[in-house]
Amino acid sequence: MKRAIYYSLDKKSVSDNDYLLKKFPEIVKITFNPAFNSQQCINLEKELFTKAKHNLLLEIFLSIAVSEAQGVDELYLSISKEKLNNFVKDSTEFLNVLKRIVYSSTKNKLKIHVLNEEDSVEKVTISEENNITSVLLKNNVKTVVVYSGGLDCTVAAHSLQSQEIPFELSFIDYGQNNLIEEKLCLEKQSSQLGISKKNSIKVINCLKNFYYQMNDSIDLINGEKITIKNSEAEYVPSRNILLIIITALNFDLSKELQIITGSHEDDKNSPDNSIEFYFLLNRLFKSTRIMDNITVNPMLYSIGGKKDIVDLGNKLGVNFSWTWTCHNKSQNKNKLVPCLECNDCLVRQEAFFSNDLIDPFEKALDFNQKYGNIRNIIKNEFRFENDNFEDMTFEELNIDSLKFIYIVTIIENEYNFEFDMSEIVKFEECLISNFIDSAIKSIEINFLQNKK
Repeated sequence: MKRAIYYSLDKKSVSDNDYLLKKFPEIVKITFNPAFNSQQCINLEKELFTKAKHNLLLEIFLSIAVSEAQGVDELYLSISKEKLNNFVKDSTEFLNVLKRIVYSSTKNKLKIHVLNEEDSVEKVTISEENNITSVLLKNNVKTVVVYSGGLDCTVAAHSLQSQEIPFELSFIDYGQNNLIEEKLCLEKQSSQLGISKKNSIKVINCLKNFYYQMNDSIDLINGEKITIKNSEAEYVPSRNILLIIITALNFDLSKELQIITGSHEDDKNSPDNSIEFYFLLNRLFKSTRIMDNITVNPMLYSIGGKKDIVDLGNKLGVNFSWTWTCHNKSQNKNKLVPCLECNDCLVRQEAFFSNDLIDPFEKALDFNQKYGNIRNIIKNEFRFENDNFEDMTFEELNIDSLKFIYIVTIIENEYNFEFDMSEIVKFEECLISNFIDSAIKSIEINFLQNKK
């Protein structure tokens, strides 16, 4: 069994827990305080450090994320009674719910113990209570959607708008591989929703370097491609609760705050998406002194699963072209093209198919296939060794007019169409990538004309 001890930011010395270090000499020491000589000292960005220093719940779940990423089975939290009592109304209630939510929302069922100043372990019973209740949507309080550019949170945002509930968007950069795709969808969807970037969108970056320091355990962060075969790798420790807490800390907590997420019935890979997680999280917030005005509402649970959400989004007129479900980067740098190999891509495909709808990404995939074929034709005909040749012009590649006409003829014969050259004024100055785009557009126009 792997054990770890976390030293709170208010601790001045590791000697506070000598007995525990003697009992478990192999115990891993975790801290965010650079003054400590620790095996796992995670450096927090200034903004995140300040937030954690003033919010015990954020500090605790940052330590839980580190512990889970390192495969810890038991975590001892070295937090003073004074600090705990200053943050919570009822320490017994808080610790009881904390133990339960950590155990149920971590992949390895992490067990935690809280040490008091006298080095004794708090005797906290894990309650078997599991009253799952739905949270009513409120229309008269500050509302914010934890937004990722995904299909689910996008439908949630459009649903709020259809109910005339004002809301803001919170987008968090935590180092995800598909950050560019998610940000693009944020920009496009906020425009469709008529949301002002200046007043109603918060882009938060303080978590990015935190997860980078644990990237040996998290494939979603370190660039490893996620497929159905390694779908467990899409899980990022404590991500959902950290996104929720950090979102909350960017608002006035003295006033009532309603946080909306995109979780739903088909979210199975992450235990911190379950309805039990949300029930316990709301109860945890209510037990604190400064976060008891927060309500987290996974509103899509009342809709159902992905199929039902696609159906609702279709009825609401959501532009699904600008929703990024894939866990990986786009397969084409000029278009949003999903991998169709990760679990979320496959679930999305099935949801559209079940609703007799065509996912806009099918067109993108067709584009990507044609793009790749034409790219290979050009590369093979001219024997380019540089894989970045498509970012160069015909002139830079020493392709004269005769060679240009030659390659156009080959592509026309391959796809049985006539190339519309109107967009290419001077072929010498045309990028290869733009040439391929024009070729695909001509192919599609020719197809539609023949269909008529």
